[in-house]
Amino acid sequence: MNRMNRRALLLSMGGVGAMLALSACTAPTPASPTQTSAAAAPQSTAGSQAAPTQATPQPGGTETPRKGGTLVVGLEAEPGTLDNSVGTGYHTSIIQRLLYESLVGFDLTSSANTLPIKPVLAESWQVSPDGKVYTFKIRQGVKFHDGTALDAAAIKWNFARASDPNHPMYFDKGRGTSAQIFSLLDGMDAPDPATFVMTLKDPRAYFLALFDKVPMFIASPTAIQKYGNDDFGNHPVGSGPFRFVSRDPGSKIVLERNPDYWSTPVYLDQIVFRGIADPTPRVVSLQTGEVDFINDVAPDQIDALRANSDMVVSQASIPHTWLINVNHRAKPFSDVKVRQAASLAINRDALTKDILKNTALSATQLEGPGGVAHDDSLQGWPYDPAKAKQLLAEAGYPNGFDTVFALPTAGSGMLDAVRIAEYLQKNWADVGIRASLETQEWTSYVPYFFKGIPPDKGMYAMANVTGDGQDMEKLNSTAFEPPNGFNVGWYQDDQVEQLLVQARSNPDPAAAAKSYQQIEKILNDEVARIYILHSEQPKAFNKKVRGFVNPHSWAYTFTNVWLAG
Repeated sequence: MNRMNRRALLLSMGGVGAMLALSACTAPTPASPTQTSAAAAPQSTAGSQAAPTQATPQPGGTETPRKGGTLVVGLEAEPGTLDNSVGTGYHTSIIQRLLYESLVGFDLTSSANTLPIKPVLAESWQVSPDGKVYTFKIRQGVKFHDGTALDAAAIKWNFARASDPNHPMYFDKGRGTSAQIFSLLDGMDAPDPATFVMTLKDPRAYFLALFDKVPMFIASPTAIQKYGNDDFGNHPVGSGPFRFVSRDPGSKIVLERNPDYWSTPVYLDQIVFRGIADPTPRVVSLQTGEVDFINDVAPDQIDALRANSDMVVSQASIPHTWLINVNHRAKPFSDVKVRQAASLAINRDALTKDILKNTALSATQLEGPGGVAHDDSLQGWPYDPAKAKQLLAEAGYPNGFDTVFALPTAGSGMLDAVRIAEYLQKNWADVGIRASLETQEWTSYVPYFFKGIPPDKGMYAMANVTGDGQDMEKLNSTAFEPPNGFNVGWYQDDQVEQLLVQARSNPDPAAAAKSYQQIEKILNDEVARIYILHSEQPKAFNKKVRGFVNPHSWAYTFTNVWLAG
């Protein structure tokens, strides 16, 4: 089982829970990525799920790739620590996945509607008939950037560091993400250098998908012990196609090609990453040549970039939902009528059309189109301010109420977060919900977020960027309440817990998909959280950047990128 489509992979795992069929989901297939330059210039298909015509925006597509050069990337926020076991957002993980590797991962050089899972540090793997035991054959001869060997023992050492408080180098700063994954395990073993075994407590259809993120990246145990937990993130050592050169905090991170990489070497000599949180300066930096590539293009700037013959603009449907967690433990949001009113007050269509310029879709549920739980028939909550006022009065708030809405100023999946929040703030004010905005920089917001919503706060913003079932667990199960995961609003529902068990353990693909969709309906009826939009994550880059593939994923890579002369 070396390389296969993710849906086929989950279908082939065998045993109870391993037959969850993503293909049985009734959600539409995501559209093909759209890339435009002034030379191609078709109309934008943002907001449509119909597959657009694939443009060929990069001139000289038959050219032989050139080795060399430095790519400068403008990220949507200052990256967090580069420690392999700590997740501080997908923008940071773009760097981490170039430095580190996992046992398996999604092929981010593929433009397929559903990304294939490919072998990386594991040459192959086998799954037991009951779907609980995963046996990985580890690739031999791989070295970390410091020259030490990467084997099964090093993999076990890394996973224990992220999960076992008794490990001599246990590092709990990534506890929320680590607990989400390692709490699923009954044990792990490295019986020989080429074999690594993981045993689950229960079968999980999406288990291999978890390897494509922190804390499943593997770092050099020697380097971690040399620098210590608190400083290793400033001296990251992995086995990836690029190796770390330097970091100037608040300015740039520099990576260089790994000359001893075990697989196909990359073309670029170096990549320089700069965190540019404000969307408008990020676009300006691209236009002036300060950077070559940006993610999360400011919607107001897209037309100007499309009209620039030196630029390429690319959009792709991705598993993304911009959402608001609400405090289920404290009034007023512990009252379902208040939650319903807060959702009814939002004009999502105007937000996506007028503010975000059709770079996003209105959200009706937790998982976006293409997600295993997405249900096309679920309509969500419409814009109805009169009904919102009525519900607030019925809940005992005829004059509305004051609350606090916390959010990051920028960061992974947050788009133009403050502008979106200000729009929501106005919508809510129109029905009497007076929301004060409490903003923080991304790196400060993440640890704050994982503590959960305190009694004096009403709402926390976040972006959900997965659509393979794991998000249904991590956001809705009590097992993933802080500090163990993403259920920061303290949501609890016995029927949802039962359906989660059914979904991950049902051998009938159609029944498993229906269990997830039943959960979506319950979440919708209860307004477990407020769903705002699904981004199509526009990217833009100079036309000299060749070979980039915009995958149907929040993650992306530069391993195939080269620079034209």
